[in-house]
Amino acid sequence: MQDFELECEFNRKYSIITRKILRMLSENCRMTLTEMSKNLKLSRRNVSKRLARIEQEFGIKYTLDISKRKLGLINPHIILIKFGNKPDIEEVVAQFNKTYVAQIVVPVKGTYDMLVYANSASFKDYIDWDRDTRRAFLLKYKMRWEQSVVIFTRIGFYPLRNELILHSRLSGEEKSMMVILNEDSRISLKDMARRLHINYKTCVYRFNELVNKKYIKRFTISMDIPKGVSMMSLFAKYVPTEGVKLAKDYTRKMFTTDEHEPLVGRYALKLSLIGSYDSFAVGAFDDKRMGKRNMVDMYRKLFGGFSPLKLEYGEISSPLIGRLPVRSMDIKAEYYSR
Repeated sequence: MQDFELECEFNRKYSIITRKILRMLSENCRMTLTEMSKNLKLSRRNVSKRLARIEQEFGIKYTLDISKRKLGLINPHIILIKFGNKPDIEEVVAQFNKTYVAQIVVPVKGTYDMLVYANSASFKDYIDWDRDTRRAFLLKYKMRWEQSVVIFTRIGFYPLRNELILHSRLSGEEKSMMVILNEDSRISLKDMARRLHINYKTCVYRFNELVNKKYIKRFTISMDIPKGVSMMSLFAKYVPTEGVKLAKDYTRKMFTTDEHEPLVGRYALKLSLIGSYDSFAVGAFDDKRMGKRNMVDMYRKLFGGFSPLKLEYGEISSPLIGRLPVRSMDIKAEYYSR
């Protein structure tokens, strides 16, 4: 069996307490300071100070891992873009901001130039957006636009924009609460009741209804890309010939191998696709060379010997629209729970 053990320097730059706090926030960011202090065996005041520093240093945003299907958001697509001509970035961002469909737009340095995650509340909205966006860019920038449908999420999530939530099948009252939680999922119910101008008990009831209906998978966090971390992305397309099953068994081990109490989980995202590509992943490494060696080259080694293989990869920059799911999770537990 291939050895996938790997130590990343950035995970050793921070104390075990910092890493444990990030893990707790990733798994349930509504955990109280009292609960956190009990788990960490530290004073509540100490935990509060550490949490404030972590929020500032990592650009923490308390958000939601949302069940897109339960909200009727049934058109998840991952899109790879390669520009033949240098684009006007302001024009590109303005075009993507014309509608609610594009959830994240990220520049990439590698074999392709831009990554887009898109979703919509209706097929018509998605088709109109797709047609209008390609019309705006295709001829002017000689763009290559390769899109795939997300059929299964094995690891991670993409934070959604509020504009998409407002187009979901939720009621008006549910949308209002979901938007507030999407902006700050750690907000107290008392503060939320005041923002919604409703009675506290009514707020508690509506909050519990959202949870009971399983619209929310997890109260979690997104964060800025930490200093000293390279986020490597990979699209893979292979022919399902003999040997693919064994290769998939190996990649399963690759994606579930991680360090003990990491600052950032090795893999932030792993999606199964249909369309231009079969698989998409985002991994965290010390630098792009390490990312290429331990993800891109590893894919070539596992699949390339028996299957024609197409790979597109690159280092992710800060998003132009949306936020990245840079998280610290128990990656093995998450992988096998879905």
